[in-house]
Amino acid sequence: MVSVSTRRSRTGPRREGLRRGQFTPRTPTRVEPHGDARLNVRDGAMARTAEWILERTPGRVVIAAANSHIQRHHPAFDVLGTHLSAMLGDDYVAVGVTCEGGRVVTRRLAPGAPAMAETVEAGLEPPVAGSIEAAIGTGRPTIADPGRYAADRIRLLDTYAEGPVAEAFDLVACVPVSTPTEQAVWSGGRF
Repeated sequence: MVSVSTRRSRTGPRREGLRRGQFTPRTPTRVEPHGDARLNVRDGAMARTAEWILERTPGRVVIAAANSHIQRHHPAFDVLGTHLSAMLGDDYVAVGVTCEGGRVVTRRLAPGAPAMAETVEAGLEPPVAGSIEAAIGTGRPTIADPGRYAADRIRLLDTYAEGPVAEAFDLVACVPVSTPTEQAVWSGGRF
């Protein structure tokens, strides 16, 4: 959920593309089933904002965002982290945040809600085999280099995002229990 980068000189075609608002993704490893994967405008805009801040802020910048946004590599399209990784290289540090158990807030389809979705609390099952949570979970807060483990998945809300965790994150922080706040649960416009 956190990415840290240091300011450094950033030049080249990728940098120029960001400046002009053109976000040309790498060739995806799979096709996004619901539309053109090259049109991830939201993450492109987040990357442009991060670039703007880096140009005006000396030192390091910490960006808090969901793991799915800050990861270095996404299996389908470029996200904030892939843009920042291309801009900053090794100066970009992606820190994934996860938990061993507890509860999370997730979205569910709710056709009767004004937004067609609502948020609900969901209990988490124990970490599955092959997950980074199973590999580094100790019952206490832990920060680990995922490159030391062969984890091929990390929690994503109440499910898992699959893929080599070490390719997506430089570090992973894992807490024993996740507990959502009351403010995290939105009814989708229902009262």
